[in-house]
Amino acid sequence: MGRIEMKRTTLMALVSVFLFGVTDMASGKQPSDYFEFRDAPGMMDPLPPMTLEVTDGEIACYARGREFGFPPETAYTGIGKYVLSVEKAGAQHQFDSLKAALSSRTFTPESVIGAGAVFDFSFEQDGRHYEGVYGYRQDDGFHDRLLPFYQIADKVLKDGEPEIKIHPVFTAHSGKDGFVVDLTFRNEGQKAFSIAGPDTWTPDLNRPDLRNVEIGAINGAGTSFYVRLVSGYLSDASRHYGAAIVVKPGEAVTLTFQVPYSAVKFSVTSTSHRITSGSYRFTGGMSVDVLEPAELKGQIRTPMNDVQPVELQAQ
Repeated sequence: MGRIEMKRTTLMALVSVFLFGVTDMASGKQPSDYFEFRDAPGMMDPLPPMTLEVTDGEIACYARGREFGFPPETAYTGIGKYVLSVEKAGAQHQFDSLKAALSSRTFTPESVIGAGAVFDFSFEQDGRHYEGVYGYRQDDGFHDRLLPFYQIADKVLKDGEPEIKIHPVFTAHSGKDGFVVDLTFRNEGQKAFSIAGPDTWTPDLNRPDLRNVEIGAINGAGTSFYVRLVSGYLSDASRHYGAAIVVKPGEAVTLTFQVPYSAVKFSVTSTSHRITSGSYRFTGGMSVDVLEPAELKGQIRTPMNDVQPVELQAQ
């Protein structure tokens, strides 16, 4: 990971966070415990953070598309806010281990400089308050002591109640001089959500840092291509979703894109630079902005589940 250039104002902000020491609780009110894994400042294409908050024995997991594994996830795993009690999650021991690790050392501002990812925390333990930011480094075995965070997040995602759940899916079929993609946003949570629409999505396949919805396909002969969906491909019936996509709880909104073959870009390993007739396996992923609700506002990133093979006509 390359070294990060940090502005003076950013460094001063970090100093104010790190040089806290440990403080005694000033009031009887128990604030939320907060843990977040995110990319460090200065990354060109930062992944969305993963956040855990604990209040009155209840865990809230804010899942925005953070990928922990390698290789990264290739199917949808959950976007939104998921809630589960500490008791039902069986997570008290894991939280105790996490807090013991984070309270066992002091974190300096220099530890973040050059780190590719950071772990931000704020919690109460035995009447004292701890907060800081740990910068991940490959040669520092301390990050192994943070594994309970990922285990808890995984448990809440699997078993928690989704207060907010944004579930994008898509289908595809052959069209005239191209193919048609039906992109559906399902609301499987309890609150309405709003997504910045395709007017804000880039067609540029070389810009992973910009918001986009990317569709790829490959056939058995090795012909493979990619395209990014933009408002210019919207059907007449879907054009009013260009600026924003609002979905109420229990409902779904579908946008139809009519993609011409001339818009696709063939991969460097493609055996052909023309669409040939046959069955294609389609995949998709997105990096878009949530506008509402405010507690999830910002970037989300997720793959979408593969669709059934699609028969395309020759270009």
